[in-house]
Amino acid sequence: MTPLSSARVIVISLSLGLTVAFIVFFLIAPIRGYPLRVNEAQELMNIVIPTFSGYLATAAALIFRKPDDAAVDLSPLTTFMLISTAVVFVTLNVVLFWVFYFASKLQAPYTPMDYPTLKTVFLTILSIMTAVYALAIAYLFNAGKANA
Repeated sequence: MTPLSSARVIVISLSLGLTVAFIVFFLIAPIRGYPLRVNEAQELMNIVIPTFSGYLATAAALIFRKPDDAAVDLSPLTTFMLISTAVVFVTLNVVLFWVFYFASKLQAPYTPMDYPTLKTVFLTILSIMTAVYALAIAYLFNAGKANA
């Protein structure tokens, strides 16, 4: 598998994996005692799922175009960037949702994290992933295309 193919597989795998992980979490969390109401979980799902669906749609649209034989060299830094961005994204979300869960259990004089704060921080973390992956997908799946 070429470095370009590997990078493309990484993007698609991470996008699909994170889509499934978020859907499962947001569907199960409210009924398993996580401090999100069903409508809040649905709202967060409606924020994140279009982002990953957009990555997949862009990749699919470019995959099904007529291939170009131009060679493209990718540095190991490309793979590192894709994987490390996903790791940062997942780590920050695990920490955020862990803090939200345990903050909801706090008693006075401590203040629990409220839903609007959770949503704002979640959007901020998502923007990190979006900034890197939107550009990466446009390049990786358009790489070698003469008229792109």
